[in-house]
Amino acid sequence: MKSRAIIALGLVVALIGAYLAYMPHAGPPGLTPGPAAAPASTPETAGGAGDPVASAPVVASGAPAAAPACVVEPRYLSRDDGTTVTVYACVGDDPPPAHAYETYPNAALESLAWGDARAAEVLGMRLRHEDEARALSLVLRAAALAGGDPAPLLRLSNAWPAPTAIDGVPVRRTVHTKFVLSAVADLLGAEHNNLPYWKATIRSVSTDPEREIELLLERAAEIVGEMQQIELEVTGRSTFGGQGHG
Repeated sequence: MKSRAIIALGLVVALIGAYLAYMPHAGPPGLTPGPAAAPASTPETAGGAGDPVASAPVVASGAPAAAPACVVEPRYLSRDDGTTVTVYACVGDDPPPAHAYETYPNAALESLAWGDARAAEVLGMRLRHEDEARALSLVLRAAALAGGDPAPLLRLSNAWPAPTAIDGVPVRRTVHTKFVLSAVADLLGAEHNNLPYWKATIRSVSTDPEREIELLLERAAEIVGEMQQIELEVTGRSTFGGQGHG
C-alpha cells in the first residue's frame, strides 16, 4: 500500500514537474494568427467577479429549462468539498462575445503563449483532455504572466478531466494533481482553494499521509519559485510572492 502511494506521488510530481520541459526559452516567433477556427469550449469557474451564473437562472441537473430570449450554457461550480457540479445558465439572447483567442488555431496561440497570459490559458484549457502535462505547463505559465493570479489554476483544477474518485475510491494521481494546483493557488493568496479538502482526502487513504502532504507542499513551493522566474524572464520583474493560508 505504501509503495503504491509513493509511486502515485512520483507520477504527479513528474507530471507537474514536466511543465518546465515545455517552457520556451526564447521569445515568440512572431507567428501571425491564421484564419479563425471553431471556438473551443472552455469551462469557467463560477462564483468569480462578473460571473453570469451569479445572476442568471440555473437548473442543477437534467436538461436545461426552456426560457424565452436566452441562450442556455453550461457552467461548472466548485463545491467546498472539492467536487464540481454542472449547472445551466440563461445568459440572455445577446451574450457577451468570447475572447478572440477562443477562435485562434493552436499554432497561433502557441506563438503568443510565451508572453501572453490569456493565450497560454486558452490553449492550456483546450489541450487538457489530450495532453495533461502540456495543459499544466500552459496554465501555470498563464498564472505567472498574470502576476501570480491563482484563478487560472483553480479553473483548471475544476475542469480537470480525469476522475477524482472511482466507485467512491479516490484516484491518487488526480487527487495529487488537484492538491498541488490548490496548494499553489493557496500560496498565491487564494482564500477558497479546496486545499483542506485535499489534505483530508489524502489522510483518509494514505499509509503515510503527513509525508505525502509534505512532499506535495514542497513541490507547490518550488512551482511558485519557477513561476516567479517565468514572470521575471518575460517582464523583467517579479511581482508576487508565496505566503499562503495553509
